Amino acid sequence: MRLEVQENKMEVVTWKEKIKKAVGNNVHTKVQLYTEDSTSVYHYTGEGEESAINELGSYRTLADLVSVMPFTSRGACDVMDTLRDESLIGGYYRGEGTFTEHLAEVFATDWLCSENGWIETNLDHMDHKRAMATVTCRVETDADTILKAGDNQLVGWIASFDTELGHLDVECG
Repeated sequence: MRLEVQENKMEVVTWKEKIKKAVGNNVHTKVQLYTEDSTSVYHYTGEGEESAINELGSYRTLADLVSVMPFTSRGACDVMDTLRDESLIGGYYRGEGTFTEHLAEVFATDWLCSENGWIETNLDHMDHKRAMATVTCRVETDADTILKAGDNQLVGWIASFDTELGHLDVECG
């Protein structure tokens, strides 16, 4: 949040207000949500990337976001639309509260995450054995979907989009 001083009063500007002001009436503005985290891994085994994804819980991070409204609506985000198109959403029992876990398992067993750029890992080699792994989770959506999200639903995510005045990154939550 940013505090702005106007006429001797302070006003709290929320992340949603920033996005609303930036997109104006164009709520269909394409937005990339992303979050990053890093960890140290051993890369010499060839399993550094997968090790980082598992250690940081990246499949779960992605599933936590896309498994709830408004991201589950058709057309709301690229992840859910692709999972529907590939018939990968089935296999869980509705009403048991296991949808998020189901999606995390789908992400862990299928290469769709890397093929579609939903999870990307970059290794910065420190020596012949160790590397710092940065894992980025990405979701393509629009401003309307983000504005429908709960106020704390996007904590830790950054909304990245282009406006008439240039590129803007807004920390959500």
